[in-house]
Amino acid sequence: MCNDLEKIGLKKGLIIFGLIAGAGVFLLWLGMGGSRIKPAGLLSFLSPATAPPNATATALGPASVSSPSPPQLAPKRADTPRQRDSLGRALPFREANLAPDFISKIREAKPDAVFLLALFPDVSFRVKVAARWDDAQGVRVAMTLLDYPEGDRFFISWHQGSVRGLVEIASRNLAYEILQEGTQEAVVREWLLTDRVCATPQPDDSAVRGIPPALSSGGTNGLPQAIEPGQVPILRSNPSVNRVVYLDFDGETVTGTVWANGATIVAVPARLSAAQIQEAWNRICRDFDPFSVNITTQRSDYDNAPANQRIHCIITDTDTAAPGAGGVAYLNTFASGDPAYKHCWVFMDLSAKDCAEAVSHEIGHTLGLNHDGRNAAGANPREEYYAGHGSGSTGWAPIMGVGYYQPLSQWSKGEYTRANNLEDDLAIIGQTWNLPYLDPDHGAVTSGATTVNGDRADGRSEKSNLPDLFQVQLSAGSHTIVCTPAQYGNLDAKLEVLSSSGVVLVTTNPVGTVSASASFTLAQTGLVYLRVTSGNEGDPLASGYPAYGSLGSYSLTGFPSQQQPPSVPLNLAAASVSGSQIRLSWTANPSATLYRIHRNGVEIATTSTTEYLDKNLNPATSYTYTITAVNSYGSSSASPGTAGQTLAADGFLMDGSPDSTGYRLSNPGMTIYAAVRGTRLYVATWSPGNYNNGNSDHFILVSDTLLDTASAPAPWGKAGLMAIPGNKPYLAGESTGDYAGWFNVLGSTSLFKNPVNSGVLEGSLDLVSVFGTLPAQVYVAALAYATADGGALVAQAPSTQGTANNNLEPGEFLAIPVPSIVDSALDGTYDLLDPSRRFVIHSMTLDGSGRPVLRWNSVPGVSYTVHRRANLSDALWTQLQQSVASNGQGEMTYTDLTSPAVRSFYKVTSP
Repeated sequence: MCNDLEKIGLKKGLIIFGLIAGAGVFLLWLGMGGSRIKPAGLLSFLSPATAPPNATATALGPASVSSPSPPQLAPKRADTPRQRDSLGRALPFREANLAPDFISKIREAKPDAVFLLALFPDVSFRVKVAARWDDAQGVRVAMTLLDYPEGDRFFISWHQGSVRGLVEIASRNLAYEILQEGTQEAVVREWLLTDRVCATPQPDDSAVRGIPPALSSGGTNGLPQAIEPGQVPILRSNPSVNRVVYLDFDGETVTGTVWANGATIVAVPARLSAAQIQEAWNRICRDFDPFSVNITTQRSDYDNAPANQRIHCIITDTDTAAPGAGGVAYLNTFASGDPAYKHCWVFMDLSAKDCAEAVSHEIGHTLGLNHDGRNAAGANPREEYYAGHGSGSTGWAPIMGVGYYQPLSQWSKGEYTRANNLEDDLAIIGQTWNLPYLDPDHGAVTSGATTVNGDRADGRSEKSNLPDLFQVQLSAGSHTIVCTPAQYGNLDAKLEVLSSSGVVLVTTNPVGTVSASASFTLAQTGLVYLRVTSGNEGDPLASGYPAYGSLGSYSLTGFPSQQQPPSVPLNLAAASVSGSQIRLSWTANPSATLYRIHRNGVEIATTSTTEYLDKNLNPATSYTYTITAVNSYGSSSASPGTAGQTLAADGFLMDGSPDSTGYRLSNPGMTIYAAVRGTRLYVATWSPGNYNNGNSDHFILVSDTLLDTASAPAPWGKAGLMAIPGNKPYLAGESTGDYAGWFNVLGSTSLFKNPVNSGVLEGSLDLVSVFGTLPAQVYVAALAYATADGGALVAQAPSTQGTANNNLEPGEFLAIPVPSIVDSALDGTYDLLDPSRRFVIHSMTLDGSGRPVLRWNSVPGVSYTVHRRANLSDALWTQLQQSVASNGQGEMTYTDLTSPAVRSFYKVTSP
């Protein structure tokens, strides 16, 4: 064994000594005399004798070689105060150069090697190589930290001359970043973990990766199963642009990346319908309206883009990258060419709104943005993510906080009370290496104003200080011009009308709405200018927001007929209604008299309204729709294609509204809705919302049997007893929070609770999974109990004998024959109410006196009317009787006592 010390480096006071051992053990120590950067860099492989007991050290040298000093971790770092750059971005706490061969020695590390990694004189770690990848994409090495909790780790990668490494100490909310570009010196920088990755600080000074999920992630739209790859619509916001955000909804396998320290992640497809994906894409596009970027679902757009001008966002329920989070991303990865860092993740895959908010947030991180939260003040604690303020259509939140709960989310530079982050989001996004701004689409002064031709003018506000000018010839008289931001947009529009000489005639930026409407009167025909700028709302330090993030697309309308075809219809949306129906809606065109609806390229209908219900479709099938507008001068171009998807054959729409008003079985009292498709039962009642002053929890009980008396305890420890066994399923929703859930169930379920009591608490379950077989009859009750433990009944359905004793007797359940509520056509109408299926008079006999006796299938709670006429040619029917099917009644009869042995024609109708 050679024990000689050999001098191996010298640079301006830099002395590096190596202990050369026959088995390859080495020690590197860096000292930087006189340098502007503090000393750093110690790398020592440990022999088996000095390795921790749980490490496997391989041929690293004889046991006599001494180990370096024990591992050390730097003191706790506080988030504030921080030094920041000119754009408001936090700077590292400290940084230092690394030894010239520091990086190359790490690159040589083999799996299971154990060594000491010292980054600063007071910071060192014992690490073990967990995995290594060496392929056409470069070299990646994943390491575990032997003295730290699971989840603390070190990942480093080499790609085309650049090196990026990150030691993540989630247990201390610390991170150490190692960077080297080409022949430049390698550096190490000390950060908070939350500076380098989307993460949530914890009270114990640790951090958990990822933003929190939404408290209520919306309904599954009857599609809890993952979407098929072929059902994902092809959506491209700017196909000619080579900067790309790829939204991946159809599943992905990721391995050898910084995520999960290189482990393979098999991400399942998202649980969003095609229509929800379209909505999410629209929302995300609006967030990036001012910038040169292609938001796309087409993989080839991503593959063809330069590696340092793209990011791959995977939307999935597989949250391996950040368990329990709503999404996660590393900062400053969009402009990196390193494939190890080119993915970010979003796990909000049930609601289009929640999905879009999480995607834009995580993409913001890849562009270099940090979280928008609030500082502590007085009794107010610090918040990592600000959820916003205000209400109605101008309720506001910062995108880099959490935008789940407000309709308007915008980029921000911290112009709200207690803001903890003053970064200039827009300036950071718009850097040349990220997403440069689009060129203005209209002139900013009257001499460059765009001439309005047609019934609408469209524009885009790129910067809050850059107006758009239009000019239009208007006749004498009264006019109203409306500026409407694009659906799901970030713009709060400010509209000004100027005379031909540039005098402002009217300015409008109304409070409480993002649209702006300007009414004015002209004494004579002439030219006027319209100026659109970014508007604001009230005081941003209270419940308002500044004009800063008020950007994006809009439309101007209110122009008189200009003898031209209509403009292209806007905001076409396709909403799932059932397994056989999709409802289309769009914004009215000012000059259109007719709209033509196309499904998959074929015209299927025309309408003069702005809504159309497409029927008789196949379940679980995606369709693409376009609309053209027509007037006497011709037809518009087709609107952009919009995807719609029917529910599964046994699917119900979980959106806080009854799936069909025809499903209502009990009213007044509380309301009960119920229906069956296949083996799946749908039930709904009032949402707790603010009913009873926000002091009631709501329940729907479902059973296949009744007890003789009320003898089982009420759910959730409420007052009283009930006449069904205590192990039967029930749906419950809290009045004081967002919580709702199924209890005592097997098999798949779905549910949704509307936040206000004008909506419904609804859910579905599989009857066979719960009861073992499809029951002939189910017993259902809807209940409102006072919120407190032991709370008393305050309302119920069916509305029957007294609730004073809080008990639910056998007669206080709605008995529903399952065949009575089957909807096999998936269209919101029971088979027994549809003449084309089973609603017929199934028998007519004569009684002993020769009087006709009619029989038909009935649905409990539904009203039926019997009609008669003597001849089919008679113009009018005579109404004989109207009655309601009683509790549990699956068949009704009627005997015509007035017509013995007289030929008559009968019919039975129901609303």
